Order: sequence, then structure tokens, then C-alpha cells
Amino acid sequence: MRETLKLKWNEQRSEMFLIQGENTEVAVKLHPCFPWRYPSSHLSVRNHEGEELGYIKDMDELSEDSQNAVKRSLAEALFNFEILDVLKVEEDFELRNWLVVTSQGERTFQTKLTDWPRRLPSGSYVIRDVHGDLFVIRNAESLSKSSLKKMKAFMDN
Repeated sequence: MRETLKLKWNEQRSEMFLIQGENTEVAVKLHPCFPWRYPSSHLSVRNHEGEELGYIKDMDELSEDSQNAVKRSLAEALFNFEILDVLKVEEDFELRNWLVVTSQGERTFQTKLTDWPRRLPSGSYVIRDVHGDLFVIRNAESLSKSSLKKMKAFMDN
């Protein structure tokens, strides 16, 4: 299939570039659209001002070099914290305060009271904090009994 976009990863700057023309490179970031269950498709390619410069419907449309750049960028863009244990969830004025153990260590974060963990088709849960960071519970059954008890109010059956 004909390549629609040419992308490259710059190791020194940890940044992806869209190659336009022969000598023009524009720093870009990927913004996953939908659905979340297909993380390597439906990607908006945007400059730092948020202007969409391209769209990737499917990575198979790209050359191997461009695919590698996209994979590297996605690994950084989709970084999230995996929750291993829920130590405390407390409600405060319009916020929910979380104390959790992640694969990166103990973390605290806040969510709005109106924001709830989102269940994905895979059965995982995603929690977005007030700063936009993502916290994931990959397998609810692997949580301790005390964590499950704390999470029960937030999980669909």
C-alpha cells in the first residue's frame, strides 16, 4: 500500500518528526482517537500547536521506518501507571484523593468526584487524574481483597 505519511524518530530529542517535502521536518505528537482497544490505529498526527497535519487510519499504511517511529512515539505517549494495590480512596471537596501502589512505586493522585474509572472491553479499568495522567488496573481479580473492597463502588459488575 502507498505510504501517506513519512515519519521518523529522533533519539537525541526523544521526539517524532513528520517529513514534509525534501528538507522540511515538523515535530509532531500522536493523539489516539478511538477506539482505545486498537491503540495502533486511528491516530491524529499533530504539531505542537495542536493542528492536525495527518491521520493514520492503520499503521499498515506506513513504511517500516514510519511504523517504527509511530511505535516508539506511542510507547511514550501512552505511558501510564499500572495500579497494583489501592491503599486509600477519600473524598474531599469536589475531589477524590487516591493513594495507590503502582509498578513504579507508591503514588497519590486526584480525580474529580464526577470522574469514574472507565471499563475497557478488555476488562481493564482506566482512571484519568485531574492532570491527565492515566492509571490502569489491568486485572481487577489480581488486586488484594482490601483493594477490591475499596474499588467496589467504582467498578461495574
